[in-house]
Parts: sequence; C-alpha cells; structure tokens
Amino acid sequence: MHQTRTTDERQYPVKDRSKGRAKDRGGLQATLEALTGKSPCSDELRNAGNKYLKSKLFAGNRRDEMSVKDKLASPGARTILMNALELDEVFCGKTQEVSAIVEGRIDRGVLISMIKDAESEIRRRFETYAYWNQRIGSLKSVLLDQKIDLKVERLDEKLDQIGVVSQTKSPVTFALRAVRQLEQVEQRGRLGLPTADECAEQADAYMALGDWGKAGNKAREAVDIDPQHARGWFLRVMAAIKLRNRAAQQAQRHRLTATEIAEPMSAHESMAYQMADEAAGEMTQHHEDLRQLLPQAIRHWPRRNQWSFDHPEQRVVVRNLWIDHAFSLVAPDNNMNRSAAAFSANGLAAEWQRRYDANGVPGYTPEPSSSKLPFSDIECDALIQLFKEYDRYPFTFFDPFGSTFLVRDFQFLHLRWLLGDAGYEKHWTEWSRNCDSFPPSMFEDGILRNARLVSLWQMHQATHGGSTAVHETIARWASNTARNRNKQTSSKLLELYVGLYHHQWVRQEFDGCRATARQAQLLTGDSNTIGGCVPQPFEGCIGVPAQNRLYWDYLDALAVVESATAGMPLDDSAMSQLHDAQRHCAAFEKSEWCFWVFSEEYEGGGGEDYEVAPYNVDLRDRRVWLAAINEQIALKHSTADKREMQKVAQVFTEYLDTHPNLE
Repeated sequence: MHQTRTTDERQYPVKDRSKGRAKDRGGLQATLEALTGKSPCSDELRNAGNKYLKSKLFAGNRRDEMSVKDKLASPGARTILMNALELDEVFCGKTQEVSAIVEGRIDRGVLISMIKDAESEIRRRFETYAYWNQRIGSLKSVLLDQKIDLKVERLDEKLDQIGVVSQTKSPVTFALRAVRQLEQVEQRGRLGLPTADECAEQADAYMALGDWGKAGNKAREAVDIDPQHARGWFLRVMAAIKLRNRAAQQAQRHRLTATEIAEPMSAHESMAYQMADEAAGEMTQHHEDLRQLLPQAIRHWPRRNQWSFDHPEQRVVVRNLWIDHAFSLVAPDNNMNRSAAAFSANGLAAEWQRRYDANGVPGYTPEPSSSKLPFSDIECDALIQLFKEYDRYPFTFFDPFGSTFLVRDFQFLHLRWLLGDAGYEKHWTEWSRNCDSFPPSMFEDGILRNARLVSLWQMHQATHGGSTAVHETIARWASNTARNRNKQTSSKLLELYVGLYHHQWVRQEFDGCRATARQAQLLTGDSNTIGGCVPQPFEGCIGVPAQNRLYWDYLDALAVVESATAGMPLDDSAMSQLHDAQRHCAAFEKSEWCFWVFSEEYEGGGGEDYEVAPYNVDLRDRRVWLAAINEQIALKHSTADKREMQKVAQVFTEYLDTHPNLE
C-alpha cells in the first residue's frame, strides 16, 4: 500500500519500506502499460521506449534537460511514442530512420526503399516460419517414434518421407537458424547503434539466406564502424563475388534464351537480349566494386591462428583475383594508357622512346619519367603481405598442377620486381627452374604466345644474362618442345595402332594385324615399362600396354598363331615365328609388359585390377602353339619346314607329358 501527499497539486508516491520501489505513474513503464493494456511491461519494450525518449523526437533544451515524465507529459507525446515503437518493430530497430519518418523529414525515395525492404524481410521470415509450422507435426511423429535411430538416420530425410506437402516453398538450408540470428541481433541493437560484431553477425545470417545484397550492406556497416574488422571484410568481399557471379549467370542465361529458345525477330528475343545486356552491365559494376575490396580483404583476412588463415579456399580465390587485378594496373599498353611512366616502371623505357620519340609523333610532349606506381598504400601493403606469405610457403602458394601456374606466378614475380621486393631474385631463380622442368607447352602457351608477357619475360631474362641467356632459354624450350611433341606423336600413333589392330583382328585380317604390329614395334624400340595403358577399343575397362615392345611382339605372334590354327598358308616370316615358339613362350612370361589390365569395380565401391591375355589367347600356354604347329605340319610345306616344326612339336609334347596338371 502507498500513501500520497499533495504539494502544489502534484502527487508523489510514499514508499512502503517493506515493498520494492514503487512504480511511477507518470513514468515510462506505467505509460506503456496503460497504452498497450499489458502488465507488466516487458524489458525489451521499455528499452525501446527509452531509446526514443533519448532521441531527437523528444529532445529538449540542453540547458534545461527534460525528465522522462516531462517528455511523456508533453502534447502528443504518447502518440509519438506509440508510432515510433510500431515503426521500430517493422523497420528492425532503425532509430534514426524511424525518427525521421515520424517527423516527416525522410526522403520519399528512401522511404519507399525502406518499405520495400521491410516487406521483403517480413515475407522471408513468414515463409520460413510457415514452412516449419507445416512440418512440426512430422517432426513430432519422427521424434516420438522409438524405432527411428537418429544416430544412423538423417532427420531431414525422415521428415521428407512423412508425406506432408508444404504449402510454402522450401527455404535454404538452416534458414530458420539464420532468421533467428537476425532477430536476436535486432533485439540487442534496439538500445542504440549496432556494433561491428552485430553487423557482421547479421551479414552472416543474410549470407546463409542467400541474400548477397543485404549481406554486403551489413558487412559494409561493420567495417564502417571498425575498419579493422576481419569478419566484416571477409563477408563483404564474398558477397561481392556472389553478386558478380550471379549477374554473370543471369547474363549467360538470358543470352542463351535469346539465341536458342526465343523465336527470331520476336519480342521474346528482343527482351532476352535487353535483359542480358542489363545483367552484363550489373556484372561489370559488381566486378568493379569487387576490385576495390580485394586489397582490404587480403589485409584483414580472418585467421585461425598466427600460422594459418580461416577459409583458405576462399582466400586463394580472392588472392588470385587481386594478383590479376594488380598486374593489370601496371602492365604496359593497358590501363596506364601507354604512358612513358608505365613503360619505364616495367623496364621498357627504351621501347617507349623508340615507339614514340623516334617516330616524331605530332604534338607529342614527353611526360616526366616516374617510378611511382598506381598503387595506394593499402594496395602496396596487401601485395607486400602476399610476398611474405609466398616466401613462407613457396611450393604451395600457387597450385603447381594448374594450367595457369606459370602465368600467375610470373605476374606475381613481376609485381615483386616493380615494388623492389627483396625476395625477387630467389623467386626468379625458382620460376626459371620451373620453366625448364614443366611441360614446354605451358611456357609456350602462357608466356611466349602472350604478347604482353613475352616482352616482360625477355626483359627479366636479359637482365639476368643478356641476350645470351634469352637465346639459351629459347633453345632449351625448342629442344624440349620437339622431344615432347615427338613423344606425344608416338603415343597417339600407338593408340591409333591399337584401334587398327582391333579392327583387323575382328575381321580375321591376320596379315594386316602383323603389319600393324610391326609398325608399332618401330615406335616402341626395345622399351618396356609398367603403366601408361591406353583404353582397348569398345572395352573401356581394359587397359592396353601399347607403349611396350613386348606387347606388339605378342600381337605379332598372336596373328601368326591364329593364321596357323586356321590352316592358312604362312610366309617365311610367320614360319620363323612358329620355329621360335619356345623363345616366345619364355619371353611372354613377363606378362606385366604384354597382358591387358582389366579393371573390375564392385557395386558397393572399390575394385581390383588383374591381367587378361590379349583377346583371351594365352601364348604362354604351349598347347596353343602346339595346335598351330600340328595344323601347319598337316599342310604342304617344304621338308625342312616340316622337320623344324616337328622338332618344336616334340619338345612341346614332351613338356606337356611331364606336366599333366598344366592348366
């Protein structure tokens, strides 16, 4: 119970010492309870009310600051407060914007944009909650089913099997979590401006929802509050990449519609081309925005610890984009408008003088030479940071197995030279060694055929040994190219011979088979190695060791055996093969050089490789040879040939008699 006393017609509560602090009837809490009809007033609502009482909506004279009671007692205060709280709820606690709306001083275009954004946000959250509202019954059934073991069965798959058809579209994965994350941040931010961490947290949630535009805006707010905020820079650059890629995909899709789907000269075609151009323009703008973010993202990339970065795969993407862009800024005959400064900075001052000065260009005035590059301090700092990372992990910084390895590594090397970095010389030595050890086609395609890079490469190479060093490098490249192309040609020919032999074999053109085998023997020489098989025609699971001389010896002998067994007349070369059957049997014991490799894959995964005799004829088996020899003995041959074949047949027969269990 409280007693009151009256002084100057004002009422003051008399506190009962046995109770807590009395509620001020003219205070904010009592006012909100009276306006909303809800008691007690929630802390969240009272905090939001306090926020607006401290805003410009209720600003008093600084010399005579008004109390909360005085502000609430002022004309129209309650209406202003309720309207502010309503709008605060719709516009997610944006105090300054809400105050401007209530006072009628907000720009109409800004207001329309805010309403559209709020509408989109409310719809997104409604759809997310509605989706789960329709699935909550299914969730209940699954969780109460004791037969379902969630340690071995996926919950989402079980929910899909229940059969309840959702009336709303399925949100992105874990959309409900992202929406709740947004709501929690908004609740914390109602007392004032959000922190950088809170903005980054909201950006994270929008990234999870696939709203790259809002994610980028929130991330920008984070770095505006804290320019060193690593998570903010990461989310900002990733959102920019997503926006650019989406615009590129849209442009490609509209272009495909115009060329492949729409009727020629139709309104559909015209609209598709227009939309493709708009998407392309949007992509260009997003790409320019992305370029501005790259160095800052590199400098402030989130770290797992002092030795490693978080999100390493994404960092490689951003790092390579920055290196490409940085090189494009300084490469001559590009963005620097063919200036003397650009040529001089790239070590091509003499080329500039010859190109412009000596030719007497009318009205040309040489500009002062300058070594200053078009990099800001931030951009230089980002490059220097990458130089240090390269020196720490020189063999894994770039992917050595990528097709663009030499190009990107050279661009990076040139940037080091331009900035006078101390690690340039060591880097140049390693890059030059890679040029000699990598396939010569990489050096040719990446450097020699690149009009911009080849002149820079010659400048670097000549700096390290003059024209002699350039000649020597080119000579090594030419020699390696010739050797490599000869090897590639031989490999392709052997692959073709595999197909040709097969073509002749299935048609029983055994003389042609022998001719093909002999051509292949000329390519292989006496070489025999394991591995490097080519596919057998029409049998993708079979590998053929076509690089081996012994394999083609086998096929040559196989054609002879098949001809002999079929009773065909043999020439002297084929007869000598039969006479030499014992040596062939022994040679073909090296089956890893002459047998096919059959790769069997199991249905449940895995598999194994095992050898298969070519065309299922095992020439290690003396019975195969004996059958061919006996068939030829029965034909009309010279006495000398018959006598020779009978000797071989006798040896094979005696061998088989002493090995009765031979399979």
